[in-house]
Amino acid sequence: MIIKKKSLEAEIRMRHQDGTYVPVLLRGTITRAAGGEPVRF
Repeated sequence: MIIKKKSLEAEIRMRHQDGTYVPVLLRGTITRAAGGEPVRF
């Protein structure tokens, strides 16, 4: 699957040290090289 979006947003759950789960919102952008290949997220 190839997705050509410039940004990403996702909500995930992570387990805390005390065993409970907490929601975490991830947001990011993709930096691409001159040829278009992703080099950093």
